[in-house]
Amino acid sequence: MRKPYALPVAALLTLLPLVSFGQETKQVNVKSQNPWQREEYSVLKSDPKVKHGLYRGYVGGAREVLAMEGYYTNGQKDSLWTLYNRWSNKPELQARGRYQQGQKVGVWEYYAGKNELEQRYDHTRGQLLLHKADEKSKITFTPVGTSAALEREAVYIGGITTVMNFIGTNVRYPVDALRAQKSGTVRIAFTIAPDGSVSNYRVAKSAFASLDEESLRVIKLVPATWVPAQAAGQPVAVECEIPVVYTVR
Repeated sequence: MRKPYALPVAALLTLLPLVSFGQETKQVNVKSQNPWQREEYSVLKSDPKVKHGLYRGYVGGAREVLAMEGYYTNGQKDSLWTLYNRWSNKPELQARGRYQQGQKVGVWEYYAGKNELEQRYDHTRGQLLLHKADEKSKITFTPVGTSAALEREAVYIGGITTVMNFIGTNVRYPVDALRAQKSGTVRIAFTIAPDGSVSNYRVAKSAFASLDEESLRVIKLVPATWVPAQAAGQPVAVECEIPVVYTVR
């Protein structure tokens, strides 16, 4: 787990003239800290708030790595986008697919570690085409309101790797827990309904008060895009538990 940076968020903007997609643009280079990241993109010269053209996002500070790249058209994600595993020392795919007017369209591919395909999902038709369950995952699913065995666990659109990367990117080690040298695993539970909606977030296993609070905060931020679990051929509610691990280094 990365320790929080002591420096406040800072941004450095560099504007250079450029022409993109037939419209005059300016290139922008944004650096920020906590967490460290850098963005390269273009904006319309007529409206600097509107991204337009190639976008690249980097993370990692001194060991900078490419985290994502794609295109914007008039402020909306468009065309092919590729996301990379920011926690890997080598280039590894995390997701790849197309946007149209800011929305994911067509078939997207989502990857686990070592460029292993984990999931294919058709965002236009709302269909799960392929999903490989991670047998080593510490995430659990328990049926609610039925004694029937699960034929399929709830599936996160984007794969469990996406969930864990989101948690790792957004969690902040609480200062009081760092000072007290508190480590441990917090397990956050919530209910995934038969329609895929999420509710009833709670701490299922506690480690330390501020670690519990931070874990609950971050899990609530995870976009609720679930394909519901199935039992006896029907969608059913399940209780999902996700671990958030803290280690003092």
